[in-house]
Amino acid sequence: MWVSILPLWGAIMCVSGANIGWYQPEQVHLSYTGHPRTMTVTWSTFNWTPSVVEFNPLTGTSFLQPDWLMAALYLW
Repeated sequence: MWVSILPLWGAIMCVSGANIGWYQPEQVHLSYTGHPRTMTVTWSTFNWTPSVVEFNPLTGTSFLQPDWLMAALYLW
């Protein structure tokens, strides 16, 4: 399982922008869902950012987005 998750860590942490400190994830959590081809990714940032997850599979050379992405915004 860790072999498939580790390449995603680098992709999640790659964020571009003028104020990268405010848009870069402060915390990233990868959760195994019990199915070998799925996972849950959650993160927090200091400012609002689009809910986009990109990943690079071990066999590919370009970044991909999942077929679907569930996102929720919680303010507290």
